[in-house]
Amino acid sequence: MKRLLLPLLIAGTLSPHAPAQITDWDPGSSYTTKSPNAGSQKGVKLTDIKSDLQRRYGGQMLDARRINANAYEIVWETGRGERIVLTVDAKTGRVLSQRDAR
Repeated sequence: MKRLLLPLLIAGTLSPHAPAQITDWDPGSSYTTKSPNAGSQKGVKLTDIKSDLQRRYGGQMLDARRINANAYEIVWETGRGERIVLTVDAKTGRVLSQRDAR
């Protein structure tokens, strides 16, 4: 067993192929799609944001409105019955802020 393991370890370290690397990854931009046109990103559909929030918080969306071209304001009732207001980036789907609903 030791005779087989040592050559395999040496061969693995001398391999001319570099391991794959993740280069353009950003945890906040999980929904963006990279297009050939660098500046044109359509953003995230509200239904995709809703699905993500449901997985994250449970519960359901009570109301949603577009604040501006870059953000949604969403009133959400969590699985525990708490009402919160979320500001979500319209291009990436990332939650920018969270506060209790009044």
